[in-house]
Amino acid sequence: MIVLGAVLAVLAVDPRGDFPLSDDWSYAHTARTLCETGRIEFLPWTGASVLFQAAYGAVLCTLVGFSFTVLRLSTIVLAIVGALSFGRLLTALDVGPKRTRLAVAAFALNPLYFSQSFTFMTDVPFTAFALAAAAAYAHVLKGKESEPGQRSPYVSLLGASVLASAAILIRQHGAFVVAAAAFATLFMHHATWRKRAALFTTASVVPAIVFVAFHYWLFTAQGAPAGLQNKVSETSVALGLATFDHAFRAAVTLAFAALPIVALSDGRLLGRHRRAFITFATVLGIGAVLAYVNDGSAMFYLPNVQFDFGLGAQTLRDTLFLGLDPRVTLGATLALPLTLTSLLAAAAYGAYVWRLPHTIETPVQAFVVFTAVGMFLGSLLHGGFYFDRYLIPVLPFAIAAFLVALPRADTLPSRALAAVVVLSIYALAGTHDYMSLNRTRFDLIASLEQRGIGADRIDGGFEYNAWHSAATSGTWPTKESARRGQDTTAKSWWWVTDDEYIVATSRLDGYAVAQTHTYSTWLTRGPGEVLLLERE
Repeated sequence: MIVLGAVLAVLAVDPRGDFPLSDDWSYAHTARTLCETGRIEFLPWTGASVLFQAAYGAVLCTLVGFSFTVLRLSTIVLAIVGALSFGRLLTALDVGPKRTRLAVAAFALNPLYFSQSFTFMTDVPFTAFALAAAAAYAHVLKGKESEPGQRSPYVSLLGASVLASAAILIRQHGAFVVAAAAFATLFMHHATWRKRAALFTTASVVPAIVFVAFHYWLFTAQGAPAGLQNKVSETSVALGLATFDHAFRAAVTLAFAALPIVALSDGRLLGRHRRAFITFATVLGIGAVLAYVNDGSAMFYLPNVQFDFGLGAQTLRDTLFLGLDPRVTLGATLALPLTLTSLLAAAAYGAYVWRLPHTIETPVQAFVVFTAVGMFLGSLLHGGFYFDRYLIPVLPFAIAAFLVALPRADTLPSRALAAVVVLSIYALAGTHDYMSLNRTRFDLIASLEQRGIGADRIDGGFEYNAWHSAATSGTWPTKESARRGQDTTAKSWWWVTDDEYIVATSRLDGYAVAQTHTYSTWLTRGPGEVLLLERE
């Protein structure tokens, strides 16, 4: 059912389009270079380890030729694998079949996870391998290896550690899954301490070797890209005041993403945690007031994928460089109820999981909670720019931890089902509109190229100019110049040579509208518009 539903959702959105999206041009560059030259080349933009992702991308390139559509389909396949692995992990937790199905649907059709499945970004592939490794670790931690006919726990742990190593070679944060699994083996009270030590070593030794060897090779032989070096420097100052702001925004955003599962909480049971709920609600409320006073922000608190009113990174001159609002925005009509709902959900989540350290009963439960905490804290190491998509790997483990905190039952209240439906509609419609807009955008650019107008005369948006010029430009933007909302007199920072032509969704001063193309929208009324602007 999961696979069939996923196929239908993908066909409805339509993944076609040989064009980059968001930052995936950087990872696609590494995959294509490896395919065509056999050489590994990380662009300075790259901050993730990405090696394994580039490797399987290069294999696909060798087999069927390079195409962003093919790379995108590989991510979609891994997204389905991730959803299946999440279901297997929840089965090991014994949360009940109905809650398992609800949680898998809430995760697979979450707007962040679903929309990023249509890119070659690292978020979804990393999450898929992290969940596959977690499910394999959980099988051993549950103790099933002691049953007749089961594989040796060491063989299972070795398989899990290989999957975790693959996750580490996509993103370094896979180390949190390994650390949590290794630590959880110490809670296997049915085993002797000698056996626990052996299980601990088997769970962690291969990923540890891979982690150290990769970074030794990267920093000594290959040369670490500037993006990764920036991540390392950000980590050293991650305990600044900005980190607490990021933690607040991340917690509220995560609660919104997990809303269908938080809706399983019962008001009467929540009353038993009244003091914790009030405490969390008060702290989060103060955070919301401070955020609003500081920069007028409300939900959506974190940038990049989710925005009012749609999904997908906004990367054109008008929406990113100048920071103009999207064509359709609901403003306070959406922000106020969304903020209040998300704050209450975050408070309810906190009230339930607060006592988890005192109520964990099994190694599997300990593993899930440790991983959720590690992934969340690890996401905060992104000090310079903190995006909502960084929470994608956190989400399934946060959902699992909340299910552990809930009293055992397998009922599904209507509010939980309604939340899944609403978020699924948002995910499907928003992703459809995002893909439809970008197909139209790149069709417009293709019409310019057919007239002999090269990339050096076009500002086609961040991905277009980055894909054509970043690798050969020798220049890279500073953090401040890359932030949203820049001066109208400057050219867009994304390697634009001459902006004689600009592709945008809004009219801009000094430019005449040369062409207007419409695209299909599901989330908003009427067709959207992409404009080809020519300098007057």
